[in-house]
Amino acid sequence: MAIRTQTRVLTAIVGSYPKPRYIYKQNGRSLLDSFGFSFDHRRKELGQAEFTRLLDKAALEAIKDQNRAGIDIITDGEVRRESYSNRFALELEGVDADRPAEVASRTPGTKTLVPRVVGKIRRSHSVEVRDAQFLKANTDRITKITLPGPFT
Repeated sequence: MAIRTQTRVLTAIVGSYPKPRYIYKQNGRSLLDSFGFSFDHRRKELGQAEFTRLLDKAALEAIKDQNRAGIDIITDGEVRRESYSNRFALELEGVDADRPAEVASRTPGTKTLVPRVVGKIRRSHSVEVRDAQFLKANTDRITKITLPGPFT
């Protein structure tokens, strides 16, 4: 078996690209303060097909930016995420986003709405497969999709 040797440090980005205004009208502090179920509102406003089209457009812009910059390990910019954990959690059975709980937020004295666990947690369908396929179809570089771990 041949051992592959690496001759340079590979580059990658960490974190999410900013959401384009055609997906999410807020930015900066107002965006951070409104995480939670904000994508649901935008999805309902636009309809699922148009919302998906705009998310794909934003992901493609992020992929092209990284390709042009010469980044070695490409992401989709994580633009399809409203928040780190909700993207995955809201796709699971046993999670209720319609009747959220309130928890203390990072901003002292404020509360954040979060999904509640109301039953056995199960994955009934693939969550990130389409995004990973979209990413791989739009770059010839190494790709990565990040997922929240069990602690999250």
